[in-house]
Order: sequence, then C-alpha cells, then structure tokens
Amino acid sequence: MGSRLSQPSGEKVIKSLVIQCRHMKIRKALLKDVGPIEKLNKEFFHEERRNWKGLISSKDSEMFVLELNKAVVGFTGIEYHNWNNTVQVIDIFLHPDYRNKGYGTSLVKFLVKYLENKRYRSLIAEAPSLNPVLG
Repeated sequence: MGSRLSQPSGEKVIKSLVIQCRHMKIRKALLKDVGPIEKLNKEFFHEERRNWKGLISSKDSEMFVLELNKAVVGFTGIEYHNWNNTVQVIDIFLHPDYRNKGYGTSLVKFLVKYLENKRYRSLIAEAPSLNPVLG
C-alpha cells in the first residue's frame, strides 16, 4: 500500500468514495444495489453462497458498484481482517459485455486508491485457477 497510484486521466475522486469519468461511475454500494448485484451474479457469476446484503451492510466489509449510464454493470468489494491487519478483495466482476475495456482496471485502481491511507498491512486478491476470465 506504500506506492502512490497516478490518477487515471479524465477520472476524478469525489468525497473519496466515488470515481466518475464520462458515463462511468464507481461508488459505494447501497442496499438498493442488492437486486442488480444478485441479478448479475445469478446470470453470469454464480457465486451462490454470497450474502450480498450482509456484505453491503457489515462494518467488516464494503461493496462498490460500477455504473455505466446509471446501470450497475459490475461490482467489487473488500473485507477487513483486523486480526492480521489485512484487507481482502471479495470479488471483481463485470458483465461480459464490458470486459476487456478497462473497467476492471478502473475497479482495481479504485480499490487501491480507496485503501491508500487506511494503514492496512496488505491487500490480498485471489482468483480460482479455473476461472474462465483468466484464461
């Protein structure tokens, strides 16, 4: 977390919770976003055991959505592990129509920027080796 990321061109941080660029917006998820997140998950992601409502409302996690033209097309989140002073990425998901266009990179940069001054020892991200997005 020690390195400083350069601000993506054309993007601006608003109140440290929102990145907005043209028609794209990344913001903290609200309970009203449970429906769109569950719909994306059910149709494309298939993470069956996730409690999205719990992740959004918990003090130990935060969820963020990526909106394009006010529609949720992606999401990510973080879970705080205070016992070892780490933060773990919950998921990084984008609707298949919006992959390979830089939106996933924007989500990752957003998380890193968001956590930059929070003083955690490390940020952990994992992906299953059989994940088709990685292949």
